Amino acid sequence: MILSLIKLGVLIALLLYASIKDIKSREVPDSVSGMMLILGLVGITVGDLPSMLLGMTLVFLPQYLSAIINPAKALGGADIKLSSAAAFLLGAPRGLFALIVGLTLSVITVPIVRAVKKLPQNQPFPLIPFLSVGILAAYII
Repeated sequence: MILSLIKLGVLIALLLYASIKDIKSREVPDSVSGMMLILGLVGITVGDLPSMLLGMTLVFLPQYLSAIINPAKALGGADIKLSSAAAFLLGAPRGLFALIVGLTLSVITVPIVRAVKKLPQNQPFPLIPFLSVGILAAYII
């Protein structure tokens, strides 16, 4: 139980840092995703590893293929790396849940913010804060 709470604290710190960096500069250091991968290895058993690797693969591949096929409309590299590392940490079911929740929140929220602030529809927006909410929800559930 204590290890889970420590992991949650570290995860919150990583996601908060990544979200702030994404909002301010639209760039997140690769070290954040690396630390999340390492955090995923803390306290696991060998039996957890297949689900973790499957989750990372299921989250990474569609985003990567989308970036190759249509680079203009793809997610940023940091978004792909962070969501894939989170899926490794969470395992397949919760990793997919985190991605779906984060993307759904962004699809609902961003058009409203753009309309209220009268921003152009094609202006990029920081996705990591939305992914962070999904990741935390999946970790806690």
